[in-house]
Order: sequence, then C-alpha cells, then structure tokens
Amino acid sequence: MPTAPIDQIAILRLDGDMYESTSVVLEHLHPKVSQGGIVIIDDYGMLPECNRAVEDYRLKHGITDPLQIIAMLREPLSTHTGAREHENQRS
Repeated sequence: MPTAPIDQIAILRLDGDMYESTSVVLEHLHPKVSQGGIVIIDDYGMLPECNRAVEDYRLKHGITDPLQIIAMLREPLSTHTGAREHENQRS
C-alpha cells in the first residue's frame, strides 16, 4: 500500500474488521484523503478492535473532528436476484 500510485482519495471505504488491518489502511491511505473527502469505516461502532484502531489513529494524529455513525446494518441494503428468480417471482 505505501507504494500504490494514489495521490488523492475522495472517498475512502474501509472494511478491515480487525485492529491491524484497520490501522494499516488508515496509516497509508488516510493522509491521501482530499480536504472535504469522506472516510467510511464499515465496522466502527460494532467491532471493538476496529474502534480501538480508529481511536488510536485519531489520537496519534490529533484528529478531533466528530465522528458520525450513519448506519448500523445487520442485513444488506438490497440483494440481487438472478434472472431466473426474478422470472419466478413474476409468475
């Protein structure tokens, strides 16, 4: 990740689950988020190790902007049904 040819990121979506994977992504990619960019951390608020990684990163870098939890979903927003299932539903 440190050598990825990425200069700026508008939206960083992170699904690391665990402490180390979340920390690695934050360390290498968060500095590339453009001003006004958005960081989405899927498991924040649900997985203690993810929470700790985010909180440690924010503390280390003096980030005090408020966090906003936008959704805590246990089910997907939508599911894709294949053409065959779709045809069966219409019958």
